[in-house]
Amino acid sequence: MSEERLSLANICEGKINRQFQRQYPEIFSDLKAGQKATVTITLSLSRPEGSTVMASIAGKMAVKMPAAASVAGLYAFDDKFEIKADMPQEETAKQGVIPFPATSNN
Repeated sequence: MSEERLSLANICEGKINRQFQRQYPEIFSDLKAGQKATVTITLSLSRPEGSTVMASIAGKMAVKMPAAASVAGLYAFDDKFEIKADMPQEETAKQGVIPFPATSNN
């Protein structure tokens, strides 16, 4: 095991750095133009009672994304309290469904 100076790359066995490396691409992909996210890395440092050579370090990472816009809909339900709604066109397109005209093989 090689030793090196303490850094964000190796603190908490490198877990904070790996968490950041894993999450930042997702953060950027979710941001729209002009939006801003905040990533906060918190390190808690302490010296255990009675120890002259030991330190305890705990870390965590938190991400604050912009608030999502509120959306609402109004739906009628039947006598069984079931609601039926049409699938929005944009949702169909996201799922990769492409409508084709009906064809017959005569």
